[in-house]
Amino acid sequence: MEEGHEFAEMPSLEDIELQLERSIKSLAEEGTDRIFDRCPADILAYLITHDDSEGFDVDAWLPRVRGAMERLDLIVFVPIENPDHVAIIEADHADLRRRVDEELRDILLDDRWGIGVEVLEVSGTPQERVRQVLERTAVF
Repeated sequence: MEEGHEFAEMPSLEDIELQLERSIKSLAEEGTDRIFDRCPADILAYLITHDDSEGFDVDAWLPRVRGAMERLDLIVFVPIENPDHVAIIEADHADLRRRVDEELRDILLDDRWGIGVEVLEVSGTPQERVRQVLERTAVF
């Protein structure tokens, strides 16, 4: 949105592909010790759970996604917990959130496409999550 693109409440497949393109470009930018809120895997999960997902060719994007994600030292995976700590009013959004979470688990933890980036799954309170990340990153 900061770059002038308006997104609908439920973005189109093309809108999400633009987000994937931007995510890939962000990882390609120079810099060290950066933290990203989302990575291309997140965007792929949204694309493959989108109502129009049959129009998305994941195989065409995988080489670029792999190349971008190889620049990451660590991905911190924060799954949906039970109970879910994010208040969502609409059932449709809750279902989409659950499906994206399942896809992300498969993409990252099960390494569906052989991306091979190290993933740390965290859980608990925000303070416990921070502690888990700090313990892991002390190795770097």
